[in-house]
Amino acid sequence: MKAEYKSKVFRPLVTLAPRSLAAVLSNSTPSGGELTTWSRQFFVDAPFVRNFVVAGAEVFATVQKEYKAHYPDPVPPKIVTSLSRMYRTFLLELCQNLKATGDLTSADLYSNLDFVWNFCEIMFLSSHPDFPVLPYLVDWIHLNFDLTSEILPKVVAEGSELEEETTLELWNLIYSHVFHGTTREAARLLSYLGGESASSTTQRHVALMEELLSKRPEFRPEDAASSLTEFEALFTAWQEECVNRLENGAFSGSPNFTLVCKILCGDDEAFASAVARGLITWYEYMVLLLNYKYPTIRPAQLKAYAVRTLQQLDLVDKLEARDAILLHAMDLDVVSVLREITAVWDNPWVALHLSDLIFACGRSSISTSAQKQRRGDDASFDFACVVPLRNDFLLEYGTTLMEHETLWQMGLCYLDALPDGKGRPVIRTCFQHRNPFSEQEAQKLVQIAERYGFGDEIKGICRQICLSKLKRGGSSQAQNALLWAIKAGDEALTTRIVDKILFEGDAQIDVALLDALLANVLDASLAFLHEFSIFRRAVSEGRGRDGVVSLCSMIKRGVIPKRLAIKILSKNESIFDDGSNFEGDDVTTLMEYVQRTLVTQRGDDYNSEEERQVTDLNRKLIKIRAYRIMCEFRRKATGAEEEEEDSNTEFVYGEADDY
Repeated sequence: MKAEYKSKVFRPLVTLAPRSLAAVLSNSTPSGGELTTWSRQFFVDAPFVRNFVVAGAEVFATVQKEYKAHYPDPVPPKIVTSLSRMYRTFLLELCQNLKATGDLTSADLYSNLDFVWNFCEIMFLSSHPDFPVLPYLVDWIHLNFDLTSEILPKVVAEGSELEEETTLELWNLIYSHVFHGTTREAARLLSYLGGESASSTTQRHVALMEELLSKRPEFRPEDAASSLTEFEALFTAWQEECVNRLENGAFSGSPNFTLVCKILCGDDEAFASAVARGLITWYEYMVLLLNYKYPTIRPAQLKAYAVRTLQQLDLVDKLEARDAILLHAMDLDVVSVLREITAVWDNPWVALHLSDLIFACGRSSISTSAQKQRRGDDASFDFACVVPLRNDFLLEYGTTLMEHETLWQMGLCYLDALPDGKGRPVIRTCFQHRNPFSEQEAQKLVQIAERYGFGDEIKGICRQICLSKLKRGGSSQAQNALLWAIKAGDEALTTRIVDKILFEGDAQIDVALLDALLANVLDASLAFLHEFSIFRRAVSEGRGRDGVVSLCSMIKRGVIPKRLAIKILSKNESIFDDGSNFEGDDVTTLMEYVQRTLVTQRGDDYNSEEERQVTDLNRKLIKIRAYRIMCEFRRKATGAEEEEEDSNTEFVYGEADDY
């Protein structure tokens, strides 16, 4: 990020329609019925934007796991901070991708978001309210304003013989490290000034300054409880040493070394000189002030020094939008920070994930009065509003994702995070509004709906896919539609599809479909479909005897609809071609059924072709009966041995007209 804030146009990368969920967002117990109007999210088609959204959802899921694992205790700050940095990693990756595509305005916008997020991470997640905030600010400033990578390669390339311009740039880099509080890095850079070609005076100054810079005490937050008093004593002693060196003329004759030493001593004139040279932004100036004058200030005290800095630099009336957000963060005003971030970046992704992190680390559970009492200041805290704000953001972002064609599944993760099961009615409503664009998506929807126990939604999805397949036409589509109709539990639709297959097709149902039908527990009204599946499977696999048994069973139980009788008999006449398929009273049962069918057919809509087909079947049955009577007669006449011989004699069935 450049030192100056250049972005004047706050154009969102992902455009949200005006928020239409206001009624729901203001209700602490949202229900599906309130979602009457839906906002529409249009994601950019670029894959890296989708990757950004997906990666954010994965980290969000991790935050929820950590929250549940530590509940009722808050998630430790180290864990929350590491998760926050993961979000920022995705932001920076997004910026790089935007730059690569030439969208520099959006890249600059989201680079500024990372800058703001980093500061909010310090104020709300990382820092402890009772310990110095400076170590975090040093890292923040150094990360965003370090020019080492731009200047140092040139210095290294020139070696010991530095040109005047390069020497000036090197000093500017040393100054910036001193301003930022990274004094050990500044000490290492001084070695490029004290080489063999340097004068003895310069070498002496370099050695003395390296010692002072390297000895500067650094406060370590991880050892805060035991080292704060010790740090204050060490810092005071170190700064006294700097003053003594300066007063003793240790750097006389060298303006640059003298200015650096004055800065280390906390000299206001030296600070003003840095501003006059144009070497510093107000963010860096504030950290400079804290580094050498107020290194132990607490987070709640930071706002006063920021205002002081802005006044000294005459910038109070020249603040950018991100400056206002930082000042709200210094006030620890979470509500204003989230509101301004949402207004500037017009993207609920940002405020949602930041508020969720604040919620996870437990800061939202600390009351305003308790905070003031602990810190002894007049800072304004409104952490109690984090919970409802987080819920509002979850609801808006989750429902927006649920509308997207390919990213909708991630919306479930966010809506599930709503407390007390408040997300379930919203998810149900989202399911009711989703129109699956493929069978695969419908299957996924059904799978998820089963997980939530949304029975009506499952029926609706299955019925929708079923009807769409029927509209396409064709035998395979009709059979696939039959599966969806059964899964929907729609008896009327199932019966309609069965009729379509039997009357409009060839009455053949795929064996795999039969397996699926048999695997389902069907209603009593669909008993015929179940029995017919068994029958057709036997016929398809060439098991004629089993087919005859199944057909006779359906006849005796009376499950065959009258309207289907002739169709079933005529489409499956192959089982009548082999007399060995029949035993006992099978022939009698079938002949009586055929006769009843003929009578019924003549009484209903008369169809001579169908009557002819049934008449042919009747003739085959007569032929089979004659064969069986003849076999029985021979058995009685010649005995069992001859009967066995005759039973092996091939009996040739001719066409019905030959009989």
